[in-house]
Amino acid sequence: MLKILTRILPPLPVLYFSLAPLLSFLAYGLYRRRIVQDNLRRAFPDVDEKTRRQLCRRFYFYFGRWMTEIIKGPALSEAEIRRRVTLKGLEHIRESSDAGHSVVLLAGHHCNIEWLVFAFSLEFKDLTALARPLHSPTWWRFLSTSRQRFGLRQVVEKELPQKLRHWKKSRVTLAAVADQRPARSYPKHWIIHFGSETAFQPFINKLPRILDCKVLFLHVREEHNGRYRATVKPLASPPYKKGAIDVLPAYSAALEQMIREQPECFLWTMRRWKYPRPAGEALLKPAAPIDSLS
Repeated sequence: MLKILTRILPPLPVLYFSLAPLLSFLAYGLYRRRIVQDNLRRAFPDVDEKTRRQLCRRFYFYFGRWMTEIIKGPALSEAEIRRRVTLKGLEHIRESSDAGHSVVLLAGHHCNIEWLVFAFSLEFKDLTALARPLHSPTWWRFLSTSRQRFGLRQVVEKELPQKLRHWKKSRVTLAAVADQRPARSYPKHWIIHFGSETAFQPFINKLPRILDCKVLFLHVREEHNGRYRATVKPLASPPYKKGAIDVLPAYSAALEQMIREQPECFLWTMRRWKYPRPAGEALLKPAAPIDSLS
């Protein structure tokens, strides 16, 4: 059904004036508004309630555009993707690739990550993405098929241990949207993020150490409707100290700074702070902002 809908939809400029406002209106009334409001209240406690309500409305306005872009995404041509997504800092990836080294690229649920997958897949034919299946089988099939149209290799979390054994002997350009909340029963690391104790996936630290590779951060901005600028920035490099958790603080700081620059473009519908930190689990110190890193 979604594939058929994608083919018959009009061009994006028309959709931005028709479908996007409708999806924004429906989502604002029906989809997780209380979660969004709670997340914004926690993330921006010093902002007055009126400003937070305005930010909530701006988020849902962007959410409608984002959903429109995802649905229309599989019909975009290679030329249109290159025109709509500007990539900067790719030399950081190419330097590692040319030297025969792996690299880990960490992103967040900020702006249209699906179009970024298209753009990076066109530039790097060996790109592999770490993914977590969605609860909706229909959406998961649609997104999986869409993401792989330009050659992306997608690896789900349960396949990671086997893949790592292979990657240690070869080379991989591995991308991961790393800000998802770990399940309560899973291992996790805790750090102060947006002023709150926040759980993150341990692979943020484990993957670079196992692969002995550089870590890069993907800083994304929406320039205009359907126009994005993505800049690859260095985050961490080997050698890594044994047992140290040194990548996560830098990632958390870079992620928070990016979100604060354009908070309406972050996916606030996630239940990011669903459960508290257990008393016995350590809390990491936050790092300096990304601008102070080199």
